[in-house]
Amino acid sequence: MDGKICADIGGVAEPTGTPGRLAQGDHVVGGVRERPKGGCDVFVLLMYAAVLAIPLWAIAVVVKLISVAVPGRRPDWGRDLLRWSAGMAAIAAVGVYAIGLGSVQWDASEAESGAGSAPADPCRTLPPGTLDRLAGHEPSYFPLGFDCLLDGGRVVAADGSYTLLNALAAAFALAAVLLLLAVGFLDEYRARAETKAGRSGDSEAGNSEAGDSEARA
Repeated sequence: MDGKICADIGGVAEPTGTPGRLAQGDHVVGGVRERPKGGCDVFVLLMYAAVLAIPLWAIAVVVKLISVAVPGRRPDWGRDLLRWSAGMAAIAAVGVYAIGLGSVQWDASEAESGAGSAPADPCRTLPPGTLDRLAGHEPSYFPLGFDCLLDGGRVVAADGSYTLLNALAAAFALAAVLLLLAVGFLDEYRARAETKAGRSGDSEAGNSEAGDSEARA
C-alpha cells in the first residue's frame, strides 16, 4: 500500500552506489541520487500526543471504577457504565492507531534522513543473505506495517510492533461496537419490560372494575 501521505519537501542526497532502488521522485544529478525527504511529521506529533494521553486515560478509568464501586450509585449506573466504556474503548483504539501511525512515519523518515540511514531500521533485522538483497522499503499506514523490498520484486514484512498495534486497535474498536450494541439491547429490553408492565397494569385495572360492577349488580 502506498504509504506516501504527506507532501515531500526538501531533499536528501545519497551516492548512487548506496544500496537501494530509485524510489518515486528520486533523480540522479552529478552521480548523486537525490531523494526527497518527507516534510510532514503530523503522525509523529499525533503519536507524542497519544503517548502523553495514556496516563490521563488510565486515571479516568480508575476514577470511574471507584465511582461505580462506592455506595450511592445512580439507578441507571449499569447503562451509564456501558456507554462510558464504549467511549473509552473508542478513544483507546484511536490512540493506539495514532501511536502506530507515528511509528511508521518515524521509521520512514529515519530511513530517508541521509547517509547511513539505509537500510531502514525495521529491515535491519533481516537475515544477512536477505539483507544483501534489500532494494528499498515501503511504509504502510493502513494497515500499519513496514515492508522491505528485495530485488526481484519480493516483499518481506519487517519486524516490529505493528502487528500488535493493529491487533490492539482492532480489539478496542470491536469492544466499543459491542458495548454500544449492549446499550441498545439494554434499552430495548427495558422498553419491552415497561410496555409489558403497562399492559399488565391495565389488565388488572380492567378486571377490578369488572368485579366492582358485578358486585354492585
